Amino acid sequence: MYDALFLKALGATVLSETIVLFGLYFRFCPKPIPYFRLVLAGIWASAGSLPYLWYVLPSLITNRAAFMIAGEVFVTLIEMPVLYYFLALTRKQAVLFSVVCNCASICVGLIFFR
Repeated sequence: MYDALFLKALGATVLSETIVLFGLYFRFCPKPIPYFRLVLAGIWASAGSLPYLWYVLPSLITNRAAFMIAGEVFVTLIEMPVLYYFLALTRKQAVLFSVVCNCASICVGLIFFR
């Protein structure tokens, strides 16, 4: 049951964050890149961070509020270098993109998985 819910959340996260990533990139980055790089960056960043958030962090932090804060900081720190290197962003852009993408996936999660 938990694994099935994780896979649904992973799909929703990858989809929502990749869509937001497209919008952010085309709004704030002047140099064009192939679409597949944006798709791969969205998949790589989410798929690389979400398992830790679902399977590792809950065993370390039991308080829900602390878990949410630590989880988002942790995920942002994991996704930021992926976006920085894969999309050739500035550090500031990588932080902004990661935070905004994660906020979008939190909203999607609250709407569809409550």
